[in-house]
Amino acid sequence: MGVRQAEITTRTVRVFDIPRGELSSLPEDVNLKVQGVYFLFSTDEESRQVYVGESDNVKNRLAQHMTGKDFWDRVLVAVSSTDSWTKAHLQLLEHSAIDAAGKSRQYELLNSQSGQRSNAPKPLRADCEEYFETIEVLLSTLGYPVLEVPLASTDQTESRTYYLKRKGSNARAVYGNGALTVLEGSHCQLSAGRSPYEENILKRQQRLIDTGVIGEVGSELVFIAPHTFQTPSGASNVVLGMASNGWVEWKDPEGTQLDERRKLVMEMGVGE
Repeated sequence: MGVRQAEITTRTVRVFDIPRGELSSLPEDVNLKVQGVYFLFSTDEESRQVYVGESDNVKNRLAQHMTGKDFWDRVLVAVSSTDSWTKAHLQLLEHSAIDAAGKSRQYELLNSQSGQRSNAPKPLRADCEEYFETIEVLLSTLGYPVLEVPLASTDQTESRTYYLKRKGSNARAVYGNGALTVLEGSHCQLSAGRSPYEENILKRQQRLIDTGVIGEVGSELVFIAPHTFQTPSGASNVVLGMASNGWVEWKDPEGTQLDERRKLVMEMGVGE
């Protein structure tokens, strides 16, 4: 499997999936002399490992890792297609990725530190939430669910409930700390798997079925236990069984979309 590229046309994040052996002979349209966040992977099933980093010049940094780190055989690089990320963006994204990878436990995390927290303004942090959500989706689409959190949070204190009722799905969730927890008793639809993206959603659903989070009740699929998703769209994709925008799909009892509610909270200067 050679160099691959993934992006969502309505977003400004692009992810490259590159074998270690092909870093020295990349196609012309793969420019790594830019700012980005990268993930070094060992894809050996017996030693699934990952290291997360960021750099102002990813190509130079990876050249250093070629001699400094031996465990990895593939690298996934997330970059801005508009070349608009600053050092503050990189630090926030790296910190979020390390935190999520540690909670996910899908891979052994080799970072010894959690990255730097940036004292960035709220608008920049909001932008990074969207960038991070896109990175999580694209990594999972390419087959690396390193940022997916498989277990429900036990310290969820957000009292506002959001609902998703569409295409036979009927789910409830709570949002807090940047993640969304789908509650026990929520009904979801199995993905038809009619596209590569839907096939990936089907695999995510199957993992939740295999771990007992989702079960069959009568003829319907139901969340037997609450489950925390790192992003609202990750949650809505699994509930609907299809690609979706979770910020729009999840609504509070008054019909306010989650994204609208988040913006209102930010304008008021208080946290949810």
